[in-house]
Amino acid sequence: MAAKWIVINNEFRFGNVGLHEELIESDVRKDVKGGGLFKFTPENKTILLFGESFDFGTCEASDLYKVNKWPARLDDFKIHFLDEANSEHTIRIQD
Repeated sequence: MAAKWIVINNEFRFGNVGLHEELIESDVRKDVKGGGLFKFTPENKTILLFGESFDFGTCEASDLYKVNKWPARLDDFKIHFLDEANSEHTIRIQD
């Protein structure tokens, strides 16, 4: 089990799973934009997204900026994304 995430249909999903594909229903694989791993730091209310999904590949920062459905428990969190070039992008959740 590992801390993994994906973007699917402008929705962010995350959890402690063995495979990224456990975060979706099997019939929507084509809709996944990519994913990776995350590090959760609750005392700073920060999540760092990085890496790639073996099942779905990497996600682009532009796909994360398009997300319009975030889990409610992340409303107060800042999300930082480290892309393939090691450039950091900050994504602010505004519901």
